[in-house]
Formats: sequence, C-alpha cells, structure tokens
Amino acid sequence: CVDGSKDCEYAVNWALDEFLRPTDEVLITHVTADIVAMNKEILSLYDDSGLGSYSLPDDKEAAVVKAKAEALCQKFVERCTSKGFKAAPLVLLGDPRDALVNELPKAGCKVLLIGCRGLGFVGRTLLGS
Repeated sequence: CVDGSKDCEYAVNWALDEFLRPTDEVLITHVTADIVAMNKEILSLYDDSGLGSYSLPDDKEAAVVKAKAEALCQKFVERCTSKGFKAAPLVLLGDPRDALVNELPKAGCKVLLIGCRGLGFVGRTLLGS
C-alpha cells in the first residue's frame, strides 16, 4: 500500500531488498477517497440542514484523482519490475481500512506491508501504525 511519502518509499525499498523473495508477486495498492460518494454524503447533510447548496464534483474531477493514484502506483510498479519482481497496480476507492481488508484477499494477497506514516517510536506506540 503506497502513498508517495518518503517513508513509503523507504518501506517499499526495504521490502524489495530484505523481505520479498524473487518469486513473489507484488500488488502495489493505493486507496483514494471516493470523492463523488463523499460529496454526495456531504450534499445530503446540506439538504437536510438548510445551509445552502453544495455542488458535486463531476466525473472529470474524479477521473483526475484516480489518474494521480494510478500514476503513483505505476511509479512503484516500475521500481519493482526494475528489481526483477512481477508487479501490478491496484487503485481502490473508499476508506483505506475497509478497502484493504475487503479487497486485498479477493486479489489473492497473503501479506500486506504498510509503513509507519513517518511516526517515531513514541508516535507509533501512542497512535499505532
């Protein structure tokens, strides 16, 4: 699961160099918010509250978000393939917790590697990973 941060790059490089076997296949995943669904939820709150109008993003805006996520995944896929691993991208929409738990088993994933979000020892201890 990638997010483009320096910590993510470190985690991917570590996994490629230290964890994965040459025969392993890598699924580079990024979960992005489903902005259309989120904004429909916000819109329903506005409708019920009488606070005024709110416009939904159009399909072009959603497509831009998805394209950025796909480009991010592709960057890491290329890194994997340059080191001899078979790799593929997967962009998921929604809440990362739900998307990862529900969709990765369907894709046949056996291990999920996630970095620490740049948190030090104390931050990881207090907030979790």
